[in-house]
Amino acid sequence: MHIPEYSGLLLIDKPDGLTSHDVVYKIRKKYKVKVGHCGTLDPFASGLLVLVLGEATKIASYISSENKYYDCEILLGKTSDTLDITGESKVTAKLKDLNFSQKEIQDAVKKLTGILSLEVPMYSAVKVNGKKLYEYARQEKTLEKIPIREMNFLDIKFISYKENILKITMKVSSGTYVRAWAKAFGEYLKVGGLVKSLRRTASLPYSLDKSIDLQSALNVDLTNNKLKSLNKSFIPISNTLPKMNKIFLSNKESNLLKNGQIPHSVENYLVVAQKTAQNLQKSSLYKALNNEEDLLGILEIATSGKLSIKRLLLN
Repeated sequence: MHIPEYSGLLLIDKPDGLTSHDVVYKIRKKYKVKVGHCGTLDPFASGLLVLVLGEATKIASYISSENKYYDCEILLGKTSDTLDITGESKVTAKLKDLNFSQKEIQDAVKKLTGILSLEVPMYSAVKVNGKKLYEYARQEKTLEKIPIREMNFLDIKFISYKENILKITMKVSSGTYVRAWAKAFGEYLKVGGLVKSLRRTASLPYSLDKSIDLQSALNVDLTNNKLKSLNKSFIPISNTLPKMNKIFLSNKESNLLKNGQIPHSVENYLVVAQKTAQNLQKSSLYKALNNEEDLLGILEIATSGKLSIKRLLLN
């Protein structure tokens, strides 16, 4: 099958200096297919950017909700308007005030691990009154109240602290801003802080070591189905969402689902799951696959027990 017809994930190692949209545009232009991404990487950041191609754009929200890992460098003694090294910065502490012991730094890291209520960075795409925060920031408009979001810093490992630069690795939940943590960390130590460097190493269940660098992805020969150069960086849509429940449909059931109908046999098969959803008040999702294991769509059992089609894919 010719690559423009492919639907799936493409794992890209994004270089710093490009926006996530820049990468999407370049891949879309090269592969001539609809492209999106599962979680923005800031322009100054590098690392794993999970792209969704073709029909996989319909399931991006299910992929982007997973936890992410980062390698970070936090610079203490400075702050900036963007909360990273690219912004307009100012010195907030003298060098003599940054002579923290390893224990002091590690204790502070431990204190700021877990669920924190932090201000969303002004240079972000979060909307207030229908307008993105970075638009307010660029227009130098102040907000009465900056949005506060619960962010989960699930695990933070100390690597080193030397010459006012803290090196750590982080495991965070979706929707978490490392820049917000850097600000909070600097404030906790009363010296200020910003993100010096950031590299995403995983967006579960996908890791950077399976990715392809952007230039190599753009150099792929699309003639004669030469896809070997993508190696493990391309994941067919049927192999995505590995943790989601599966249900296999017969040819007859598959045809009904393609027409937007849930077969009675499928409802009967999931009757126990529907009752469980009601009793536990917890919804559940199912991947609907045909006999060839092609992904046909995603079904949801709501807390009411009702079974519905959440996504329907073209096959």
